[in-house]
Amino acid sequence: MTPADYSESFLSVNEQIRFFLYAVVMGVCFGPVYDALRAVRIVFPHPKALVFLEDILYTAFCGFCFFVFSTQFLWGELRAFVLVGALLGFLVYIFTVGRIVVWIFETAVRGIKRLCGKVKRACAAFRARCLVKIVKKDRLNRHQKAEDIGKNNKISKSP
Repeated sequence: MTPADYSESFLSVNEQIRFFLYAVVMGVCFGPVYDALRAVRIVFPHPKALVFLEDILYTAFCGFCFFVFSTQFLWGELRAFVLVGALLGFLVYIFTVGRIVVWIFETAVRGIKRLCGKVKRACAAFRARCLVKIVKKDRLNRHQKAEDIGKNNKISKSP
């Protein structure tokens, strides 16, 4: 190996810090993607097997992004400090902004479900009132018809 080959494989401290910070930003960008998965799980609860599959796909997505990052900046070499940076960025997002986002989303979904429940109950009550009115009207009509038939029979029986 020539000295030029060695210089390409070694990173200066400044480059390491820069790539570490890029990895932190990449990890922070992984957070909203995971929040989207959590939002889907809140709105549409599904079995653990499907959650497991989603997590596998998410991990594959993050791995692919990490691979692309490594090939673009680090000549395809895996560096532990980059992996630690990405993990740190993800954790910082999840335990700060991610908690706020999930809380807001859960509150909004709970409010929407509560509103939908009220609308559903109001529609059911309206439907029940309409049904009662229809039944009462039908009974009145039947009673009226019965009286009319009875009057007609009395009229026809009288001389």
